[in-house]
Amino acid sequence: MHASRGPRAKIALMPDLAFPGDLPIRLDDGQAKTRIQALMRILHGKIRPATRAQIGDVARWHGVTIKALHNLEERGITESERGSGNVRLYSPEQQVRIEVALALRELGATAEDIRNFLDLLDSDRGEARAFLSRVLNRRLTFLHERIGHVTETLDMIEKGHVL
Repeated sequence: MHASRGPRAKIALMPDLAFPGDLPIRLDDGQAKTRIQALMRILHGKIRPATRAQIGDVARWHGVTIKALHNLEERGITESERGSGNVRLYSPEQQVRIEVALALRELGATAEDIRNFLDLLDSDRGEARAFLSRVLNRRLTFLHERIGHVTETLDMIEKGHVL
């Protein structure tokens, strides 16, 4: 079963230095906001009840490809069961892990950060929040540095020092 090919179901996937693979690195603002809201809901222990779902349905609900979900599994972030016809099925708990992983990926977290956060989330929500704060502060520092490099380059171009 493949995910729907509607406008929100198929997202251009690009590799990224922090998390090479088939996860989306840029979503439209609506999807990004929804993912961040889901992360906050999960952090506060408000997990929506769900039933087991097939991989194609989960991919469609989250606007990613089936390959992106395979990638999460290959990285040890999620696990699936096998249903009839060897179709991957995700438990409600694994669907929460997918939701968290996609939200953190949107924020620039690495696969290792995501795995560590999920482990902490299962054992100590307070420590999970502190860990997430450290990860996001590290990401913010990186982005400020990148902005500085881009600004310097732009200044050199505008002054005619480049090209």
